[in-house]
Formats: sequence, structure tokens, C-alpha cells
Amino acid sequence: ISSRIAESTNSQTPINTRDLRSNDDVQKKLEESFHDLGLYYERKAKQHGDQPMSKRVDALSAGQSFLAYFMGKPEVAKKNRSRVFSDLYDEVFGDTVTPIKLLVPLKILAEIEKVKRDIQKKIRCKEKIDPRMLFIVDGVYHVLFAVSLYCENNAVSPTECEKATRYVRDALGLVADVVQQEINEDKAFTFNRFFKDAKTNIKIAEAVKTQCAKRVAEDKG
Repeated sequence: ISSRIAESTNSQTPINTRDLRSNDDVQKKLEESFHDLGLYYERKAKQHGDQPMSKRVDALSAGQSFLAYFMGKPEVAKKNRSRVFSDLYDEVFGDTVTPIKLLVPLKILAEIEKVKRDIQKKIRCKEKIDPRMLFIVDGVYHVLFAVSLYCENNAVSPTECEKATRYVRDALGLVADVVQQEINEDKAFTFNRFFKDAKTNIKIAEAVKTQCAKRVAEDKG
């Protein structure tokens, strides 16, 4: 109740919505569950700053990844992450949320982020890069979304991290193809606008479905 009152009277002294939610029972239970796994769940930003990064799980980052992977909202994860702790809070941190459901998308995203960092490093060092991969700077959550679609179309549980991670390469190539097709058709194309558009999700979903169906047909043939 006190959190709701604080949120409703938050006009004169702005308080981060995440901080208001940090003392919810679900957040405290998650922290306990992660602790049992030897990890430090950060209900508040940098709550466990004295611990190694490899053992820290940021609640906001986990929520963003969950949005893209399990809820099919990569554009929200990209452009409006504050919704994790506002209107989408009960969907992200609902009764069925578990440490595994928060960890798996984060682990897959980490593999995608490696590709992004490599591209950014090459750009800074003025090294040669594949121009088709420039989209990754804005599109990491859409690649994560595509991975979940590969799981769905191949009857793989999205919580099977190792199996799901194998689709990262496919997802990168597919999103690159979708982006390139859009570039060819739209002279005013920008990565930022494309990845903020919810219609992009439909295009990626259709592309994954078509590709998977084609592979099944080839295997049968």
C-alpha cells in the first residue's frame, strides 16, 4: 500500500518506479531464489555492486529480455523499458515467473551482445565489417525474439538454454535478411524506426515460419 501511495504522489519528488517495486514480495522471493543458485538478484540498480558482474542479475535487464523472449515485445524492450516496472509489471513478474525464465533470455542475449560488441569495436577501429550486420546495434532484442520463434517452430522448449542458444546464428542471419529487404523497399529506412515498429515483429515471425517450413520440406524431400 505504501508503495502505491508513493507512486501516486510521485510528482514533486520523482522516484524510480523500479525502486518502488523493489520491496514487493515477488522481488524479494526472486532475490532469495537466485541466492540459492549462487547469484545476486538486484532488485535495485547496482544493489550488489561489490559482487562480480558474472554473478549479478539486474532486474531491469532481466525484465527487458523477458519482454522480448517470452512476451514477443522486442520493440518495447528496446524503446520503452520503463514499462517493465509499470503497466507490464504483473505480466513480467507474474505468478509463473522463475529464476530460469529470467536467466535463459539473459544468457541468450549475452551471446547476441558479443556480436554487437565485436561490430562496434571494428567500427571504432575502422576495420572491415559486413554491412548487413550493422542492424545489430539497434536490433539485439529482435534477434532474441527471433530465437524464441525458432524454438516455437521447432518444438524446442524456450527454457532449454543450450538448445535455444544454437539458434542465435540463424536468428542473426534471418533478421539481417529481413532488414535488407526492408532497406531495398524503403528509401527512407532507418534502423531506429524499423526496430521501434511493432509491425517488424510480424515480418520476423513470418520469415522464421517460412524458413522453418522450408527446412522441414527439404528434410522430407
